[in-house]
Amino acid sequence: MKFFQIINKLLCSNCKKKTLKENNEEIICEKCKQKYGSILIPSFIEKTYTSSFGFQWNRFNKTQLDSYNKLSLTKDRFFRTTRWKQNLIGNLILEVGSGSGRFTEILAQTKGSIVTLDSSTAIRANFSNNSSYQNVKFIRADINNMPFDFQFDKVLCLGVLQHTNDVKNTLKNLKKFLKPGGEMVFDVYKKNWHTYFQWKYLLRPLLKKVKKEILLKVINYLSNFFYYPSLLIFKIFGKIYKRIFPVIYYHEIIKEKKLSIEFSVLDSFDMYSPEFDNPLSINELDHMLHELGFKIIFLDYGDNGIIGKVSC
Repeated sequence: MKFFQIINKLLCSNCKKKTLKENNEEIICEKCKQKYGSILIPSFIEKTYTSSFGFQWNRFNKTQLDSYNKLSLTKDRFFRTTRWKQNLIGNLILEVGSGSGRFTEILAQTKGSIVTLDSSTAIRANFSNNSSYQNVKFIRADINNMPFDFQFDKVLCLGVLQHTNDVKNTLKNLKKFLKPGGEMVFDVYKKNWHTYFQWKYLLRPLLKKVKKEILLKVINYLSNFFYYPSLLIFKIFGKIYKRIFPVIYYHEIIKEKKLSIEFSVLDSFDMYSPEFDNPLSINELDHMLHELGFKIIFLDYGDNGIIGKVSC
């Protein structure tokens, strides 16, 4: 399949037919006349539970990009997690839940053919950051209702699964779009006996109901207020500071104050605001993957909890 023909391979979410065509730079179904917005970012979703991500990524649209912060956090995590080659030319790759495009930027540089998808308005931030790459196509759609009738060589799903309402069902749906022998790489927050004693799970029931603008202001205040106390405790006692404060810092990685607080506000908001947060134990995930018929290549602890690579 030629990469530029992907639009012609998408399914109308209304009549489920491959009858989408371009009409004056917009996508429309020739059969039922359903419209899907601009050819640049076709949209197959109206309502979503992921609005908090659209809110945060359009405000912090560049924070996590290596090209912006001049760090290599995203590139290092990407290759450490996926264990893929740096040249993926010839591979058709689906990135699900792309946010503002931190991993899209790295994927694009592998020279693979990338379809990047997000259910929130964060896809606009991703487009703004990465539309200069000719090997990337942008789509707004729900992870459990994707408009494809073809499969991918590779699927990437980082920072996403725990924020769906049913992790097992999401994995089941993703499997449909993975070619036999293809690889899917994902991560999910880990669960253990003390997980629910963390600040996140103690405060989330209250804070996720707060208006996003107000919550962001509160977190911004706390991130600035606790910056020096947390830095002092880090210098004396090390990483124990991460368990003391209700906001996140990365003092061992980010030394410059402005960038450190920017990361703190972003990741703390990301911690408290999502509608769903469903961590899993590694045993639960292993059992789930076997039940779904995946072949497990590896399942281990990684940067963001549990990381896995599977095939089918």
